[in-house]
Amino acid sequence: MSRRPSERAVGPVPWVALLASLTAFASAQEAVDFRTPDGSRCVLVVDRALLQVQWAVATWADPADDPPGLAGLAFATVVSSMHGTWRTGSLDAAREQDALAALDRALARPAATSTAADQAALRDAQRDAEALADLRMFPRVLAAAPAWRPEVRNHGAVATFALATVPEAIAEVARLLVERREQQPLRRLPEAWRDHEACLAATRTNDSSGAVRAEVLELTMPGHPLATWLGTPTVASPRRDQALAAWAATQRPERTVHVLLGNFDAAAVRDALAAAFTTTALPPAPPPSRPPVRPLANARRSTIAGAATPAAALAWALPAGVDRDQLAVAVRWLAGGPDSVLGQELQRAGRAAAVVRCTAPWPPSPDGQGLLLIECNDRTGSVGLADLLLRACGQAAGKPPDEQVLRAVTTTMQHEARARAPDDRDKACELAARILQWPTAPIATDDPGNVDARAVQTLLQRVFAGHPAVVEATP
Repeated sequence: MSRRPSERAVGPVPWVALLASLTAFASAQEAVDFRTPDGSRCVLVVDRALLQVQWAVATWADPADDPPGLAGLAFATVVSSMHGTWRTGSLDAAREQDALAALDRALARPAATSTAADQAALRDAQRDAEALADLRMFPRVLAAAPAWRPEVRNHGAVATFALATVPEAIAEVARLLVERREQQPLRRLPEAWRDHEACLAATRTNDSSGAVRAEVLELTMPGHPLATWLGTPTVASPRRDQALAAWAATQRPERTVHVLLGNFDAAAVRDALAAAFTTTALPPAPPPSRPPVRPLANARRSTIAGAATPAAALAWALPAGVDRDQLAVAVRWLAGGPDSVLGQELQRAGRAAAVVRCTAPWPPSPDGQGLLLIECNDRTGSVGLADLLLRACGQAAGKPPDEQVLRAVTTTMQHEARARAPDDRDKACELAARILQWPTAPIATDDPGNVDARAVQTLLQRVFAGHPAVVEATP
């Protein structure tokens, strides 16, 4: 019977041999974590059972990394980058630059006052720009390396660019990735922008919590760019210089994470990446506009009217140095559905229609520098809902969780993590995104690891010791 390269055969072996094999597997999964001379963070995970190497590059792509009023631009530039570089894909770089500039001028004309001549100029500019570029050239050059199945994935606040290759081609693929970073024309940017904006608009339509979340941010993190995006749809179109600035800011080497997963010689790959990622010509970027959580001297309450469903939201600042796994397990145990602590408390209070969820860290930020956000919708009404949740949170932090319950929560989360990342490409992308968001956390393949019940209690006590922001939504 044939077996795929990534599958392992496990037969009836003595327990000592089995323990040795598991130990060997664990050691094979240990990550080699280093920085290249240009500042790129690279994580190498060796798996001797794989024939291919999965390579994922993670970069930030959330409103904090976008120009004001252009949420989603950073992600759109990653999509646009799939269409090649000035070196690979341009039939005449100088003429194409002129054509793209003419296209930008044509697109900048207001649609409301556009004339027939303006429309003709736009069509001519689009035709000229497309005639000077071969959008298939960069994928062909990647394939010749060889590298195949290049794609962009959206992880919320993070974008990943992923491909598959073989160990012998890593040096050449690294050269092409540097070229993609340094010589980016952002072809077909308007199309990438429109497509991503359509996805964001659908998200706003399907998620009615936007106004509540925007109010939470106004109370705790005033000026956060996500609040603007939640409350006001984007109407402007980006200029190319704005897009190039967003690209440069998010693709700076020190802000990227490369994960390589496969069967390779880690020392040789480390040398190859160090030789390729040496310098960058991307301009220094200002820090992203993520305002810190404002300390609250007392509880802050706000009420907004016109909600489709009555709701309440509670938010606390997360303590500095929060542990990623402890936070993830605490969030799930506290408010992960009807069987969670808050879910059961709502049932006991006669609120069978209530739906509760917890998100942390929110908004996404490095190393959990944000909020623990609890949201609850109840179509029967929001009167007393916030106070019920506040009391339940205080009671939840009063004693450690039951060890068996916590172990079941962790096991379920690990199974769900494996279901989200069933193959090696998924694992590489998820790991790269996680490392980017938690740069100081230990690198682990299990998500999350097992945590101590008292550690969960201590974390919740530290969180709930602060003053909350409370937002109630009424019809």
